[in-house]
Amino acid sequence: MHAKIAFAMLLVLTATTLPAHAFNEPDNFMGVRFDKSVEDSIQKCPDDTFRNYKFNEEHEGKVGRIQLEFNRSRFPVLYAAMEERYGKPTTTEHPVWMSKGGVKLENDVMRWVGNEVTIEARKIGPKMDNSTVDYTTKAFREAQAQRGKKDIQDAAKGL
Repeated sequence: MHAKIAFAMLLVLTATTLPAHAFNEPDNFMGVRFDKSVEDSIQKCPDDTFRNYKFNEEHEGKVGRIQLEFNRSRFPVLYAAMEERYGKPTTTEHPVWMSKGGVKLENDVMRWVGNEVTIEARKIGPKMDNSTVDYTTKAFREAQAQRGKKDIQDAAKGL
């Protein structure tokens, strides 16, 4: 009897202390490592090569964010590939997306949350016909939050 109670308590403690993280967290995107600078990861390409990719170096010269924007018709294939590579998303939401003209559509937003990298896939991006995928590092998100706090503090000084 005591063994069953101890086992049940162990299960409860284990279940409540495990963080919810992506199973197979990436350290790179197509060879571009998150812990290196872009220049260290890829060769210099013509400016128009990455017109659908945006690399942001935000923390100590390392890649902080990779943003992809693509035709929404390709979303099911990319999502299936991401689920195959990273496992099931950590979270899934279905917020309402609204265009500038007032068109409302249900959106699909999936996140894979890891210790260092978070991936967010949006079926409908800034434009109705586009989808987006953002890979962000913890350092990038922390730097963004700090900048946001500083902007608010600076704006409050003038009030």
